[in-house]
Amino acid sequence: MTDLHQFRRIVWPLAVAETIVWAAIYYSFPALLPAWESDLGWSKTELTGAFTSALVVSALFAPVAGRLIDHGYGRHTFAGGAVLGAVMLLLLSQVTEIWQFYAMWIGLGACQAVLLYEPAFAVITRVYGPRYKQAILLMTFLGGLAS
Repeated sequence: MTDLHQFRRIVWPLAVAETIVWAAIYYSFPALLPAWESDLGWSKTELTGAFTSALVVSALFAPVAGRLIDHGYGRHTFAGGAVLGAVMLLLLSQVTEIWQFYAMWIGLGACQAVLLYEPAFAVITRVYGPRYKQAILLMTFLGGLAS
């Protein structure tokens, strides 16, 4: 497989996926925070505690995600995280209790561990070896468009 073909087959789809993932499971929180605060009636402190929980869970699950990627399961890990993230976002739209809000964000934190830049960079580095820099540069640039 040529470098160009491999770039089109792996890097572009992963870069587009990163843009969508960052927008959906990271930047959606600050974007929707004012609406949640007014619609659900919970304080900003209560709401941001859920996002903090997601970040802690993401950090705790990151080594597991790294091991899965190192063992060659990057594609499956990423796909599973994306499906679970989509389900969590759908369920998030239906929450009525603060514990449900926290549960969804804790689940989204697990998704972040397998979907954000670090696991994507690990996949790219595994595929490209020492020629990874151009692929990571493109992915980072496109991912930045999510904000």
